[in-house]
Amino acid sequence: MSRSSLLVALPLLAGACGGGSSASPTLCDNLATATTDFAAKAAPCFSTVPSLGFSTAVCRSSLSNCSDSDQQRISSFTSCIEALPACAPATLQSWTSSFQSCTATLGPLQGSGC
Repeated sequence: MSRSSLLVALPLLAGACGGGSSASPTLCDNLATATTDFAAKAAPCFSTVPSLGFSTAVCRSSLSNCSDSDQQRISSFTSCIEALPACAPATLQSWTSSFQSCTATLGPLQGSGC
């Protein structure tokens, strides 16, 4: 996977989080765990794994900027990256394809600043 593929997802996650429902803080916590786990899963294939740039505090402060649709997309992305296996050099191409499928679940986020 090229670094550009990883970098496409980074800005989307910097402030991303869900709508104003009571489940939203949990969504931020789940996304924080998933992004941390992602780094460990990607590490076997990359000498330097870029941070996904996620901050739980920023996520929580951005809740009001995100629509319910945004929240569902972020939840789907979180589930997808949680389901990724650890990358291995022999599976890099399929792992990259799987990760790109995860980023596609985000689509265009509707909320300004989401």
